[in-house]
Amino acid sequence: MVSMYRFDKIRNLIDQGLNNSEIARHLGIHRSTVRKYRRSNTPPSYQARSGRTREDPLANFTEKILEWVNGSDQLSATTYIPQSKSCKFPMRSSIEKSALVC
Repeated sequence: MVSMYRFDKIRNLIDQGLNNSEIARHLGIHRSTVRKYRRSNTPPSYQARSGRTREDPLANFTEKILEWVNGSDQLSATTYIPQSKSCKFPMRSSIEKSALVC
């Protein structure tokens, strides 16, 4: 998709009588892009993609994590790895490669 500036530039060059190849060469874009916007009288519109949204893998563990962090003065992996095993906490580190199960 081209920017509004580029769209206006394409439309101005079309009004000047340049063909698709000349416009493409002048702007450094592909001829098919010029053709697409030559056929379109409306400027490009931007819309958010509708697709899958990823769920937070730690959403179910927020309370437990806050409990651990607020309950300890020292934060270290050696403290939390054994605790995480007891509550099925998902870990993706090289320290723990096996699935964590109570």
